Amino acid sequence: MKLYFNGPKSVFHRVKAVRDYAPILPSYTSQLSVEQRTLKVQFGDGYEQRVPEGINSLPLNLRLIFANRSLVITKELRRFFTGHPPTYDRQIQEYFYFTPPEPWDTEGKFVVEGEISVQFVQANSFTTSLTLRQVFEP
Repeated sequence: MKLYFNGPKSVFHRVKAVRDYAPILPSYTSQLSVEQRTLKVQFGDGYEQRVPEGINSLPLNLRLIFANRSLVITKELRRFFTGHPPTYDRQIQEYFYFTPPEPWDTEGKFVVEGEISVQFVQANSFTTSLTLRQVFEP
């Protein structure tokens, strides 16, 4: 399973309904955070030791917002993130490849965490928001 959300291998290049539009990029109001996972042991007199938790101790969390998109793009976003067959044939628990925006622009494996929210803005204009969590799998 190799589904790419963005970049040169994006699955949207194969979808006829989306090819006529500009690339699907998140809005500038999107948020990116890094969860620093460490294990900490405290001893007497305030002494403590800290070590990274596992080999992948800096997973990314992304709050993506796709503001003011057409109905066609909004439907394709929903289909991709929910794994709608046959175009986006994956289960909702399976990862897909995503390249986060600068400064963390290294491709990684991500899953959707929590809800996918779609808000009606005005005629043929919708805002989709969701959270992606980086996963480390073989």
